[in-house]
Amino acid sequence: MTVRRRHSTPAVSETIAEAVSRTNQTIHLWIEAGIFAGCLLVLAVTATSAANPHLSVVAAAMFFWMIVLSLRLSPRGTILLIPFIISSASSMVALVMIEYGAEIPELGMMGLPNGSTSTYVVYTTICFWFFLLSFNWIVGSDLRSIKQISLLFDRYATPIALGILAIGALSIAYLMLAGLKSGFPLLTGADRYAYRRFSADIITLYLLNLKATISIILGMVSFLLPVSRLLKLASTSIFICLSLVFFLFGEKFFTQLLSLATFMTPYLYHNHKRLLQLLPVLLIGGGLALVAVSTVTWFIYSNGGRENPHATMQRLSGRMVGQGELWFLQNQIGARVVNWDSELVEKNARALFVKDINLFAVREGVGPSYFSNRYAPDKIRASILRNAGSVTYAAALEALGLAAFGWAGLILVMIFTGGVIALSSAYLVYAIRLRSVVSCVFAMYIISAVRSYVSQGALWQIIGIYSLKWFAVIFVIELGLMLLNSALKPSAQMNYSRI
Repeated sequence: MTVRRRHSTPAVSETIAEAVSRTNQTIHLWIEAGIFAGCLLVLAVTATSAANPHLSVVAAAMFFWMIVLSLRLSPRGTILLIPFIISSASSMVALVMIEYGAEIPELGMMGLPNGSTSTYVVYTTICFWFFLLSFNWIVGSDLRSIKQISLLFDRYATPIALGILAIGALSIAYLMLAGLKSGFPLLTGADRYAYRRFSADIITLYLLNLKATISIILGMVSFLLPVSRLLKLASTSIFICLSLVFFLFGEKFFTQLLSLATFMTPYLYHNHKRLLQLLPVLLIGGGLALVAVSTVTWFIYSNGGRENPHATMQRLSGRMVGQGELWFLQNQIGARVVNWDSELVEKNARALFVKDINLFAVREGVGPSYFSNRYAPDKIRASILRNAGSVTYAAALEALGLAAFGWAGLILVMIFTGGVIALSSAYLVYAIRLRSVVSCVFAMYIISAVRSYVSQGALWQIIGIYSLKWFAVIFVIELGLMLLNSALKPSAQMNYSRI
């Protein structure tokens, strides 16, 4: 009897080969991640003991390695993380400058090498990588079963797009009229925070504060909604014009990069599988954007080109170090391995139930005021009290976590933070996937609250009683939209594949 041998088809062979290749690639990535983690810990220990400013540059290179590695581990997760990456990069640049001896006017001291850049990269890595693990688990389990129960936003895509374009155009028109009336901060040399405090009307304030929301709904028109090319081109043009107007109001460098990243989020997310292939093009485009933003920022700080380069650099340096000075300060003060500051914890717990939180924070010393009340010079403290605008503290969460819970406790804070960012990012994915402009606006509101928590250490922004009230309103509206979509009973329902 002749026995026939069963040969695998080419398709099956290719599938097996691809699976093996992916498995090997994943193993290699995790091995590289382990090597990275080991190198980073060695660097952190060395930098805190050796006190060499050049090690801060090595830490910056490690930060770049961590971002590239994160992109290879989870492209779609890293895309959602871009706004937080930009904020962390600004703090890291500030810390490098501080370790090279830059002046820190808000604290009345000079910088010195103390390993703060290296330790900052360690805790940022913990936060980002726990985010990636949480995000991949959420969108890979809970969101994979979500199906588009209605084509509501597709069926009315054109009128929705026209409405968004109208909002963008009206925003530009109103801001231009407001600037002509009160003077543009870029042209008058006014501090942008002082302008917001003393000169801007309420509508102007809302438009300036809602940059991210306006950017992403314009991005949805440009890259996501099924509308004509003319409307997509109009949306992109309005975004560019709006960015130029924001420059006139003193918005610069990292804030503008954040707006650009938010605008591009729908496109990048839907093309995450091609992201590594598109990386050279994106880097070139990002480099051009960086040059443009840097040029305008230099123009702003040179007082319209009237200051010499040395004076401009000194003024620019004084502002930039504010992005990392609190972490540097707490590193310099030191902390226990494990700590529990009951007074600081109790004040933050009380802040969750306070309505006039800004006054409470300054008076009781929570958030960045914890440091300014103790260490800022008198003139800076007075500026903060009257909200005059000469202080832009950032990276407060890490510093406050270190002060309250010590080095080991801060690990738990960063793990919690990574989980919170993952939840808010998953909501944005839900909005992008359903092409829901309403959900996208709500998601950006929540992400803005999370960003405020991360940059200012403002826990009340995400679990405060008044924040939870608005989150509940969003939940009710989303539930209403789902019921409305179900009632419409569309003839064709689209079953999307896994995110």
